[in-house]
Amino acid sequence: MATKAGPDEEDIRRKLGRTIVVLRERSGMSQSELARRSEVDRAFLNGIEQGKRSPTVPALVKIARGLDSTVSVLTIGIVEPEPDRVWNEAAWDKAVLLAAHLPIRVSVVGRLRADGIAGRYWYCRVEPPMECQLGEGVYRDHIHPDLLSADRGTLRLEAVVLSPTASNQVLQPGITDLTVHVAAVLDPSVGDTGVLDTAKTGYLGYAVVDDAAAASDTDINRDADPVATASVIAAQTDA
Repeated sequence: MATKAGPDEEDIRRKLGRTIVVLRERSGMSQSELARRSEVDRAFLNGIEQGKRSPTVPALVKIARGLDSTVSVLTIGIVEPEPDRVWNEAAWDKAVLLAAHLPIRVSVVGRLRADGIAGRYWYCRVEPPMECQLGEGVYRDHIHPDLLSADRGTLRLEAVVLSPTASNQVLQPGITDLTVHVAAVLDPSVGDTGVLDTAKTGYLGYAVVDDAAAASDTDINRDADPVATASVIAAQTDA
């Protein structure tokens, strides 16, 4: 049986380094300031940002705290296999900046039926809705007009579809650190039909979900009741 190869160490270091750079620059911090806040040597931090050095787990925790972030945010998506993809630094940077819009709160409405598509999918409302700028090269004709601004330059993100990256996992009360795929709902009819239509969704990337409600003793091996509320705390698209 063929197996899917994961990224090599260089690819992981490169993605991690760029993630730290983007989040640091967004916060207006110099490399020296982040090193001071993280209590790590600046030369060591420079090597990490350049993708030449690998941090220890304690060092990564310190850097995450220095960025007022989490290890989950720094590492989401960096170990996904991408054997056929070419590194695109600009695309990765934009993906990391998506985290600047987060956390966002979503209310889980229920499961979507996905005929002929593997996986489990949940339809979720974004509360409050989020305004997303669309680049010039983004195709818009498949986006419902009610979700587009008058100049067609902004998408009003009112709902998303979440799908756990592991097929044996489900959204349930008390769930934490659940890695999911996130797709923007581009047509409200998806929620009305209860059926996943990939032509009416747009992939955003990976995310980590934490249930904001109190944990329960729901059996994780069965399809549980929907989570009342949850926070998507990190999201990145593939480079």
